Amino acid sequence: FAVTQAGGNVTLTQSSTQSTGGNPDLEAALSAIAELKESIASSTALNPIEKATVDVPVKMLEAELQKPEPDKSLVDQAIAALQKGLDGVVTLAEPVAKVAMLVAKAWVGLP
Repeated sequence: FAVTQAGGNVTLTQSSTQSTGGNPDLEAALSAIAELKESIASSTALNPIEKATVDVPVKMLEAELQKPEPDKSLVDQAIAALQKGLDGVVTLAEPVAKVAMLVAKAWVGLP
């Protein structure tokens, strides 16, 4: 799978990320989430309503992972919602899988 850049308007937002206490897996997960947000924004396979729908779990996931003690249940629910909301969008399957894998790796280093 490869994320392809399509023509059209792309809106990118800049967000500040709090320190994650040096957990490289968690930092990689947050970076992957930022990449996923860009991929969703530039995707032509999703209409504006679908993009808005998957924006909610992306924001929740990003916010929760920046907390000192993330709610693992909420993070798992957000990932499941992303997978369900992006089901069938081949170009976004790999970025979502990458986020899920990195979050799972990050759990090892969290309290």
